[in-house]
Parts: sequence; C-alpha cells; structure tokens
Amino acid sequence: GVLRGAAEHEQFVREIQGEKASDIEERLQRAMDKLELGYQFRVRVTSQALGEHKLTRTFANMRGEAEIDFLVEARGLTTPIMVDGQIGHFFTPYQADEDRQKNIVVDTFGKQFGWRPTVRIPFWQLIDQNYADRTARDLFV
Repeated sequence: GVLRGAAEHEQFVREIQGEKASDIEERLQRAMDKLELGYQFRVRVTSQALGEHKLTRTFANMRGEAEIDFLVEARGLTTPIMVDGQIGHFFTPYQADEDRQKNIVVDTFGKQFGWRPTVRIPFWQLIDQNYADRTARDLFV
C-alpha cells in the first residue's frame, strides 16, 4: 500500500485565542497544550508600553513595535516565542534584519520583567506534530 504521512490527516482550525494562525503555529499550540503550558498568542509590545520606565538609547531609537507569536509561562519563566515560517523568514535579507530588530524590541521590553530572551523556532522544527511536540519538550521540560 501507499504510505501516508500523518500531516495529510491533520485538521487545522486556523485560529488560536480568536486570532488567525498558521498550521505551524497551531502545531506548536497543540504541543504546548499537551504539556499544559500557559501562553498568550499574538502579544504586541511597543516602546510606548514601557511607560514611565526609562528608555535605553537602543530602545528609544527602535522602530515602533513587535508582535510576539507566543508568550509562554513555564516553570516560573516567561519566554517570548517567534515562529519563523518558510517563506517569510528564510529567503530575504530584509526579513532577517526585521527579525533581529523585533528580537531587540521584545528582549529590551521583556528584560524589565525578567523574561527569557526571545526564542525563534524555524518552520522545519514544526514540520509535523511529532517534531512540534519534541521542540516544545526540548524548550520547556
């Protein structure tokens, strides 16, 4: 018979916490749900969000804001997660620079709250549910 990959039978809702989601984001969500991790999906941080906190020179010169794909709470630590899709993040130098800029915004913002540095997960680590489960375990267990 013909071997069929598990991915062919996957069903996607294309939504997480009321926001549009990609298949790889949904796989990561399922993996984190299995581990009973707390998370928020699509969290925005801005330089304005720092409020009265003193802006560092680096941060004051940053462009605007960044969106965190998942802000995860596990073992008393908060970890911003960025999921890097196949097209968007691997084929353009411009996007690589944008990603670095976003990491700086998020990490500078999160430092005041004791967040871990941003973790970027490439699409190939979420290529199917088994990979996604392993990736989440490696990060949070």
